[in-house]
Amino acid sequence: MKRLLINLKFIFKMMYEFQPKKLYIFPLIILVEALNPFIVIFFPAKIINQLVAKDIWENVLMTVLLMCLTKFVLSFLTYILFEFDIVYQACFLFQLTGEILKKYMQIDLKDLESPETFKKYYMANQALEQGAGFFMDTVKKCMVNVIQVIGTLVILLTLNWFVAIAILLVVVLNTFLQNKILKISYDLDKKLVNQNRKHAYYEKIMYNFEYGMEIRLYSLRDILLKRYSRNKESIIKEKRIANQKTTGFKFCIEMANYLQQGGIYIYIIMKSFAKGIKIGNFSMYISTLETFKSSVNNITESIININKLGLRIGDIRTFMEMNCDLRETARLSDDLCNFNDYTIEFRNVSFKYPTKDEYVLKNVSIKIPYRTKLAVIGNNGAGKSTFIKLLIRLYEPIEGDIYLGNINIKDIPLEKYYNLIGIVFQDYRLFSFTIKDNIVFSDNIESSDCWLNTILDKVDLKTMIEKTNFGLDTYVNKNFEDTGIKLSGGECQKIVIARAIYRDGSIVIMDEPTSALDAIAEFRTYQQFNEMLYEKTGIYISHRMASTKFCDKIVVFKDGEICEYGTHQELMESRKEYYNMYLIQAQYYT
Repeated sequence: MKRLLINLKFIFKMMYEFQPKKLYIFPLIILVEALNPFIVIFFPAKIINQLVAKDIWENVLMTVLLMCLTKFVLSFLTYILFEFDIVYQACFLFQLTGEILKKYMQIDLKDLESPETFKKYYMANQALEQGAGFFMDTVKKCMVNVIQVIGTLVILLTLNWFVAIAILLVVVLNTFLQNKILKISYDLDKKLVNQNRKHAYYEKIMYNFEYGMEIRLYSLRDILLKRYSRNKESIIKEKRIANQKTTGFKFCIEMANYLQQGGIYIYIIMKSFAKGIKIGNFSMYISTLETFKSSVNNITESIININKLGLRIGDIRTFMEMNCDLRETARLSDDLCNFNDYTIEFRNVSFKYPTKDEYVLKNVSIKIPYRTKLAVIGNNGAGKSTFIKLLIRLYEPIEGDIYLGNINIKDIPLEKYYNLIGIVFQDYRLFSFTIKDNIVFSDNIESSDCWLNTILDKVDLKTMIEKTNFGLDTYVNKNFEDTGIKLSGGECQKIVIARAIYRDGSIVIMDEPTSALDAIAEFRTYQQFNEMLYEKTGIYISHRMASTKFCDKIVVFKDGEICEYGTHQELMESRKEYYNMYLIQAQYYT
């Protein structure tokens, strides 16, 4: 109960923050909806009694007109309030979904890679899909029916207090059994988290265009369908087991309802035959009984749903309250405004990933003067990419510190720090936006078109873009527009390089920047890099040695440590790791 109340407080707070108007009309909707059934209960009974008593027709007509007028007013108010409520509810769901996505994009990478974090995000999304955002509507339904139960109970007490008590006992029994069903259902959902994730993944890759070529060329259809079916069967098996557990509870609920309804009907009919009830009142009691029964069942269902959605809201709250946001710092940005020294320095930096025991970087110390062009070389797993991830603060060092000038990068506000850096990731991504959007990421870029055109020319994209129908406004892929184009690997990589340079940061990092380019394009690109990054620090990570001759310094990583550092000439003369690596690839660079 305590957890439910905490979750209720959370969702009410979110509702008040995002759509307070929905809360303002909330009591009105409840009152109007609660009154509706009583029109059907009272007015027909009064009309029947007037007709049986042979009342004057004016009185009967007045009762009919009053019934119609009351019904019209309530229906009109219901329609108006319902229209407002739909708009407020839709806005609330959009904003709640947006907050979850915002939170996900703020999560630190080290936490994002954790399966536990992804599980919490998945549960929060599943909560939305299962209607957690409609929690207020469930509360409204419950309160409407509570008012109706109170009203109908007052009417039934005029018949016999025993009837009301008998009904309430059945309500208590049904609520107890429904809670048992709820717990089984919730436990099943938690148990099936991994299977449901697999199910969603299999569906995604089977209809996703990006996987279509591999599926067809490697004849993966049957393999994927087999794994999909096997996973689906495991889900069905668990659901079947859960269904077997709940069947008995559902049978008991139905039997209790039938016995309750049958017994009360018999009692009313017997009393009517004994002439203890007027015909109109007989109709009123029957309608009241139906309303009471319906309201009680709705309350039971609402309580179950409130508990169920309360648990789901708890999943959203758990995710939203995760303490794993991107690291911020307390140092004022004024330090950065007067910042002129962009020398990078690693001081005894060591690091291991959260889920690993072994260090991938061990006691790394290096100083990279401003405007230096540095090549970072090493075999797979040597620590090159981790070195860069620490520099761009996707992770924090376990030991040691990294400095920019004389300031620890932890003390520089993240947004300000990221503005200093342009980067091309090895596993880069293009968005299904326009080419311009993929480079600039801004809605206001008119004043920068000259700079953009210069970059496009430097990275050999201008000719390709001019051949398209819409130029820079051409969409990448066809997700949004049928006129979108499919780019080659080299073209995609050039756009990402243009993106990094356009940012005009003081530090530019290239992680395998030319892996999708041919040898001639690669050579030309590195020449252009040197021209464009003349006044900047450039860091190149690559398995290929084409970049090293263009660089001022080369650092060689091996087993998480720096094993060599110097110029190309110095390292060739030392005849160690770099020398051997370069000779292996020399045929491509002579």
